[in-house]
Amino acid sequence: MQQPEPRRGPAPVLVEDSVELNCEFGAIGSLLAEDDRWLAGLVGEAEEDGDTTIIKMGPAWASARLHREVRASIGAWRPVGGTLVGWIRWEAIEHRELFPVLDGDLVLSPKGDHAQLTLRASYVPPFGALGRGLDWAGMHRVAEATLRSFLFRLAARLEDLHCAQAAVPSSPEHETELGT
Repeated sequence: MQQPEPRRGPAPVLVEDSVELNCEFGAIGSLLAEDDRWLAGLVGEAEEDGDTTIIKMGPAWASARLHREVRASIGAWRPVGGTLVGWIRWEAIEHRELFPVLDGDLVLSPKGDHAQLTLRASYVPPFGALGRGLDWAGMHRVAEATLRSFLFRLAARLEDLHCAQAAVPSSPEHETELGT
């Protein structure tokens, strides 16, 4: 899947958040490179539709009524400097005209003995000048909270996968094959 074309038009609103993972950078990088099970498991009942996954999104503090299903696309992870970067896009499935499309990058980077996951993204509020005013008045906080909720859920999922992988004992046959 190719990265979407950049948007043209009004200036986008920028959002960014990070979370530190309780795992080493190399271990998480290996998980991300393996396959997409980290994304499918993130949402439990996610529906996979080709190159996209349907995810229920919303701020952690909000009721389920404020959560919306979005179609999320995440590009292949690629090394950039000493980090791994994967682009992400999510857009509402229903009432698309009411919700902005979010485009950004997920960045996995080393931080001491651990890894840090950062989401840097942008969106253009719907409804032109009125939407920009509403965003400035408070909707930006909802966008930040939604981004933070997704990031924390993703970090927890990656840590769970890492712990599960680390808990699998190696078999004696495998050790013999490796000459240990």
